Amino acid sequence: MIKKHTLALSALALALPAQAVVVYTDNFDDNTITGWTFLDRNGPTEIGNASWAEASGVLSQTVAAYDFPRDASNDPLLGTIGLSGSGNIGGAYTISLTMDSLENTNNFQDQVVVFGYVDADNFNYIEFVNSNVANGRRANFNTVSNGERTVSAFRGITFNQGVTAVSLEIDSAAGSVAVTYDGTSLQTFDLGGSLTFATGLNGVGSNNDAFAIDNFQIEQIPEPSSLALLSLAGLTLLRRRR
Repeated sequence: MIKKHTLALSALALALPAQAVVVYTDNFDDNTITGWTFLDRNGPTEIGNASWAEASGVLSQTVAAYDFPRDASNDPLLGTIGLSGSGNIGGAYTISLTMDSLENTNNFQDQVVVFGYVDADNFNYIEFVNSNVANGRRANFNTVSNGERTVSAFRGITFNQGVTAVSLEIDSAAGSVAVTYDGTSLQTFDLGGSLTFATGLNGVGSNNDAFAIDNFQIEQIPEPSSLALLSLAGLTLLRRRR
């Protein structure tokens, strides 16, 4: 009898998909900035402060033109970062939100999702860019390590200046980020190993362009081993009852 239950539990563990659990969410409907931390990272030729405000149910940057610092290779390092109150997140998880450009006449703008943030010189981010150059409309994976930026890969997108749904499914152990932009699944960013920063804070940012975000949410994806533990626990209970 125990063997039958063992097989049933094992089959159940294999059949059940890993159910994502919401660990943080903010729809900004209270119109007060609570739990978020904002970093002003203006460079030496500062144009203006990259300030943020929560109003009309969205979180938005209130300044459309500000500068950004550069690394030793003259690459931009983001002029502003807004970190959510989610705390450190790692493993497998999904970040979802909507983005809305506040500079529709700007032919070169960027919108960023930050993850694995350790400190101002060490973090990962996906950048969505609307460029007026050929093949410039793109998503790209970036890592800032010890203050130096590395761009790992690019994916072409049709940049949407209106309200756009974005999601990042991050697998820190596998070193991959699956991106969905405006309903289109992009080719997964696969770095062939664990992410440089596998655990950290999460949020948004930009080089120097204003945009609004809404419905920011993080879902943790349990590891398959969790289901195996459930199966083992069930088997243990059956043995005790017998």
